[in-house]
Amino acid sequence: MAGFLAAATITFTYVIPLYQKQDENTISELNAKINEQNKFHKKEIDSLKNTIDKQQKKFSALQLNNESLAAENNDYKNRLLTLSTLSTFQYGQPLPMGFSSILPGMRLSDVAKKYNKDMLDIDPQGNVITVKVKAGGIEDIIYSTGLDDFPDIITSILVSKYSIENSYNGERVDGDENKQSLLILLQEVLGQTEECSAGEYFWQIGDYRYVYYNAKIPYFYHIFFGGVYAPGTSSKCLKLINSLFIKDK
Repeated sequence: MAGFLAAATITFTYVIPLYQKQDENTISELNAKINEQNKFHKKEIDSLKNTIDKQQKKFSALQLNNESLAAENNDYKNRLLTLSTLSTFQYGQPLPMGFSSILPGMRLSDVAKKYNKDMLDIDPQGNVITVKVKAGGIEDIIYSTGLDDFPDIITSILVSKYSIENSYNGERVDGDENKQSLLILLQEVLGQTEECSAGEYFWQIGDYRYVYYNAKIPYFYHIFFGGVYAPGTSSKCLKLINSLFIKDK
């Protein structure tokens, strides 16, 4: 019994404190390594953050430069389209050169006779013919009839612009210049005119016809025979338009 007590005393007095000291040393070493690793990782993270910040600044600068170049490119496209369109029109003519001989009041059958078949898209009912222009800023010209008593007489012509593709951040957009190009064209070719109502314009063409443009629908304009008008034309504009064709008795 005395031997067991002596052994126990030695164990608790000398051995356990020795293990505790070793454990403390081990823990201290591990903590030192952990702190060292933490410092290393922090340094790496700070370095990565710094690199990311630099790359982000470079990316932002490149993005701004790209947006500036895209805006400049879009501006060149719009100028080119406007110049191209203007060069195909003669002053006072509402249709481009090579397409100006047939106007409202003339026969629809003349359209089919004048242009090549590969340029034509004829409606099955026979009252609408589309001429595919695709040149000089004009996409197509649509000739329509609308009088029951004169089924072959053209009452309206719709002229559609060729739509260019502008881009911003990789997406297609239509800038104000692109939307205004037809109004610019009409004012250059037919003369300056004031709005007859908000966003609506018209020009008299001879004694029996007029051109109508609505800025809310900026991608085409109409040429009408007197007495015919576009749906949605304001009453104010209609009154002014009708006054052009009411002759004094």
